[in-house]
Amino acid sequence: TTDEDDSSDSDYDDLQPIQRKKNPKSRKPPTISIATYNIKDGRNNRLLTALCALDKQDIDIAILTEVKIPETAPIHTRWAYGYHIFVAYSTTPGQGGIALAVRDNAKNWHVESQRRHGPNVVSCVLVSGTKRTPIIGAYPPPKSLKDLPHVAAALSRFPKLK
Repeated sequence: TTDEDDSSDSDYDDLQPIQRKKNPKSRKPPTISIATYNIKDGRNNRLLTALCALDKQDIDIAILTEVKIPETAPIHTRWAYGYHIFVAYSTTPGQGGIALAVRDNAKNWHVESQRRHGPNVVSCVLVSGTKRTPIIGAYPPPKSLKDLPHVAAALSRFPKLK
């Protein structure tokens, strides 16, 4: 036999896999997940259950519809599962109502200036760095136009949207 026959892959023993350096600029930018969720009823434990579901889905901001918490008895969860709750109370028994659920431990953003514009409309401003983004949540009842002035009031808060 020759020397070449005895050299079993020794020519490749010193090769190492290529190690790529991680580029710090290639990091994924932070995201904010926003959702709407019709909870059908926020009374009793149902608002708490909805917040648990939002937490499991890693939602940051949610508009919760059909909350049905009456303005005559505004008793509800105000903070749970890392969310603060802002509710526009229902004026019709067993119908309507809307809430804004905002995650508390945000790193690159926050929500400010929450407002109620009637029983089925809320608005706020999402602030991330120097960017300010308006958020309006509305849930007018079927076959009813009585909440349209409240939607118009929410839109008028943000004249650049027109």
